Amino acid sequence: MSPVSRGRKKKKSSSKGPQVRRAPGRDLPPGNGPQAQFAPSAAFDRGNRTEYPQRSALDALSSIARMLPGASEVRAQARAWWPHSHAHVLDAARVLLGCATPVDLEDAVCDLLGRHWRTLHEQQTTGFSSQEWLEALLDAAKPRAAEPAVRRLIYGLAVIATPGLAHVALGLLAKGRADSEEPAWLAVPPTVTAAPGVLLMRDAYGLRFGLLAHVTGPSGPPRTYLFDVDLCHGFTQVLTSGYYADPVTAAAAWRALVGVSATGTEPVAAPADLLGHVLPGGGLIDELFGQPLSDSHFHELYRGDRIVSVIVDALGAAGRPLRWASRDPKLATDLAEELTARFKTWAAATGADLPPATGPDDDVVAWVLRDWVSPGMTEELALACSPHRIAAFTAYLMNDWLDEQQALARAVLEPLARFCLEHGGVTGEAAEQVLLWARRAADEPALIDGDLGNNLNRPIDETTVTGPALPEYAR
Repeated sequence: MSPVSRGRKKKKSSSKGPQVRRAPGRDLPPGNGPQAQFAPSAAFDRGNRTEYPQRSALDALSSIARMLPGASEVRAQARAWWPHSHAHVLDAARVLLGCATPVDLEDAVCDLLGRHWRTLHEQQTTGFSSQEWLEALLDAAKPRAAEPAVRRLIYGLAVIATPGLAHVALGLLAKGRADSEEPAWLAVPPTVTAAPGVLLMRDAYGLRFGLLAHVTGPSGPPRTYLFDVDLCHGFTQVLTSGYYADPVTAAAAWRALVGVSATGTEPVAAPADLLGHVLPGGGLIDELFGQPLSDSHFHELYRGDRIVSVIVDALGAAGRPLRWASRDPKLATDLAEELTARFKTWAAATGADLPPATGPDDDVVAWVLRDWVSPGMTEELALACSPHRIAAFTAYLMNDWLDEQQALARAVLEPLARFCLEHGGVTGEAAEQVLLWARRAADEPALIDGDLGNNLNRPIDETTVTGPALPEYAR
């Protein structure tokens, strides 16, 4: 089935019922499995880049788009602002001359690029391809690579860029000459490593995760990198990320981001079977379904992807290679059919009302479960439920189901929520909050839809389903 482009403004389906299912953010085409890892010294192959452990759906669509008639002209027009953008960054690199340590420089480069990309999103509407833009920036830097400020920029890029582009930056550093005033620490190889002992935090509802990694950069002290990961839309979305001084500080920050459902949660060793579902292997920003929406998204636009790569490398070196979640649609369909049968049996036993099926191809309960279960989901993840999950799914129904089926589908959500909560052992106030949102979905769906269907990576409280205001360009 075709994926639904959730990044667009609301658009209704044009035929009966839900004709398309939501696409997982990071489908892997056959033959591109989790072994597609890379080493920091790997050569950058422009024709077949291995920049991420997993390819994103955007990569596949981009490859197809490039083959369409006139695609190169359209692409060039959309990127006409790139040369000016690159020149601006190279000129602005002079602010890096005041950096006193490698950590200062790394953070300053992230800040420089983050501020620039925020301005781009405020001023431009097309041409956003962050990794290709960075590759072109390195090309633009070649004739200026001997300038002290540009050398510092290139060094910072070698620290924060994904391995293929970091290799290009290393090549530019090797060709350039250090001046007599260049600090000694700029001669230290810009390597980044992670400890394989990744820590995990999980909220009470089971769909919001905090991943904490112990990361060491060149000549700098170890720091804790946090990924705030949400699965409420059916696939991985990184809501926030960034460095903290230690795991205690990072854990406290994550609990504050998630809200009451994370109260009392402490980091534990990450189970291997969950890492392949939670670690954002297709890129920090899934450009098919998201865009940078916060200071964190912009500041970590490049560094977050590099941290993913060093975590994958560390696990492999420790003899515990990461097992990415299978994205086989058939497995998702089989799970959805099994859960549909179990849900109906549960409903009959508990007296829950479900819309009746009028035929084998006209069963709204089966339709809902087929969309509720995304490729890559385990049974445990499929049966996890939170206020955010209910609200996000309601937004999907309102965006992509016809009105006459929407009402029936929304009526399924409260009994489905009860079924999920019972399976997960969620009780008390936490369960009541989920059921409250399920009742809202049936009775007042417009009040909970908002922009949840269009901005999947918006930082949000898991229980109140509220977050900071969207930037103007995303409204």
